[in-house]
Order: sequence, then C-alpha cells, then structure tokens
Amino acid sequence: MQNSWDFSVYDPHCPRVSPDISTPSRFAAVRFENAVRHEINENGAFFLADGTLILHKIGTPNNVRFSGNELIGANNSLFSHNHPGGQSFSMQDVQHAVELSLIELRAVAPRWRYIMRPGETRPTWAEVEQSVKDEAPFAIDEINAMLKANQLQHQYRQIEAHHHLWIRVSKSLNLHYQREAS
Repeated sequence: MQNSWDFSVYDPHCPRVSPDISTPSRFAAVRFENAVRHEINENGAFFLADGTLILHKIGTPNNVRFSGNELIGANNSLFSHNHPGGQSFSMQDVQHAVELSLIELRAVAPRWRYIMRPGETRPTWAEVEQSVKDEAPFAIDEINAMLKANQLQHQYRQIEAHHHLWIRVSKSLNLHYQREAS
C-alpha cells in the first residue's frame, strides 16, 4: 500500500478532502461547484455572505463574461466558477476579484478546487500585476525543476505553472491561496 504522502495531486487515488462549508456563502458555493465541476462550459456564480445567489451565468469552454450592469451588487461577494481545463485562476479572475473586493474567489475543476481570499490588506491590481511579473520566472523555474526530476508529468506542466505562480504571488501579497484535491 502506498503512503498518502507519496501521492501526487494528479494521482487518481490521491486522498480527497472535504470542502470547507463553514459559512453560508461557502456552503452555497460548494453546492454550486458540485453541480458544475464536470460541465464543458464555464459557469460562474456570485453569492452574498448569507449564501444568497446573486447571479449565475453560463459561458464558453474558456470563460464566462459578465457585463458591467450584471456586476452591480457583486462587490464584497463570493465568486465561484468551474474551469473545465483544470487550471487555477486566470489573470482576469484575479483582476475581477480585486476590482470587486471579493470576499473569496473560487474555481473548481473535475478533481480540484482552488480558493483565494484577501489577507488583512487588499492589494491593488497594479501590485498584483507587478507581483505576477516578479514571480513568474521563479514559478517557471520550479516547474522545470520538477519536470527534470520526473516529479511532474509534462501534460500537467501548464496547470502546475499557474498553481505555483499563485502560490508565489499570494505569499508576496499576503493573500490566502490553496488548491485542494476534491
């Protein structure tokens, strides 16, 4: 029997974790995520802190877009969406999170859940952009080292690169970021 610490997040037998449903918005988000995680098109939904659904919209396989009018009232909400390709947050996802002062940004893929929330202070979009620019080369170096050491299969390179980038950016900006096998 293989020890749990020998599993990679890409191993189909990797132990899964129960989602955090400690708040009404997280409970509502997890229900939404369970419904859309295997959809071929992105679905996005905004939830108030009390779990009330503000807006749900279906997009394309690569994005879900909201108009300015649709985003009225979305400030200080939780936004969750699915990523059919399995990757972590896009730059646009994080930009919207900053601009809307989201309490939590979430993305769910068939086997993972990504979560980001602000720390004590919220960075500006300019600070996020600068951190991404500063940290991207280091994240790429980490992925290349993992590939060279046969710790990562090439097919997961892009997914892992996005994940490592947000780990590094989150540390530099005191954000809370995690990926969980779910």
